[in-house]
Amino acid sequence: MKLPNKIFSLPLMCAMIFCCSAPTNSAADEKPDPDKVFEGKDSKVEQVEVEKNVQNVVAKYDKGRFAAWPATHGVWIWGNEILTGFSYGYHKDLGPLRHNIDRDKPETHHLLRSLDGGLTWTVENPNEKGIMVGSGQTLHGKPHPVYKEKEWTDCPGGINFTHPDFCMTIRMTNHHVGPSRFYYSYDRGHNWEGPFRFPQLDTPGIAARTDYIVEGPSTCSIFLTAGKPDGQEGRPLCARTTDGGKTWNFVGWIGPEPKGYAIMPTTVRLGPDEFFTAIRCKDDTG
Repeated sequence: MKLPNKIFSLPLMCAMIFCCSAPTNSAADEKPDPDKVFEGKDSKVEQVEVEKNVQNVVAKYDKGRFAAWPATHGVWIWGNEILTGFSYGYHKDLGPLRHNIDRDKPETHHLLRSLDGGLTWTVENPNEKGIMVGSGQTLHGKPHPVYKEKEWTDCPGGINFTHPDFCMTIRMTNHHVGPSRFYYSYDRGHNWEGPFRFPQLDTPGIAARTDYIVEGPSTCSIFLTAGKPDGQEGRPLCARTTDGGKTWNFVGWIGPEPKGYAIMPTTVRLGPDEFFTAIRCKDDTG
């Protein structure tokens, strides 16, 4: 099986979007063109008109509480069934430049599930089983006084990534250098195996958020952020397992080391040997 060996990146800096069409091993410096069509060997991505008939649904709201960051936890879809994670704390007005979550009250990590395509949602709490318990600097609030995460172990391998009800989440404990662990499920996230340690891949540390593409029964490519040599976030990379999660190997960096940070890769496949990744970026000017 031929695996993708090119990764295109789309940096997202502040409110500006600009596109980089060169593979990461290219030194191309052409001016970004937001109207450009990106063509792979067997695929093409073009601008499309956004659907006008869009309904906005509030998935979770409680007065005085804070609920946010589903993209950090992961989103999985099986037809009309949607599962996502979120951080749940207490609201506190800290001004326009900070996350308005109370730093002195508990923060927990939960799941939201919809069975009707996103119209209605129910909350699930995996923390009660020692799963996905927030800890370390990944928390903006305080650790929960009762919930304790299961002990991390090494993954024995054997994961079937192509199971029809498979989902996986990989989460950091520090947004600079990790470490990170992952869980997987064969029943759409009702029950989870893990936590399993994710290797540091000979980097200062891996600060993972969930972004992966299944390549085959035992093969999965995952897109992560590594700490930089100064111990700060971050530089995105691709890693891959071919033995069902037992070992993960470094594939390549997604772009050069930034002066500021480049984090939170979000990836789609362009063709049989190409990926396209959006990156959240900030330079070193403030």
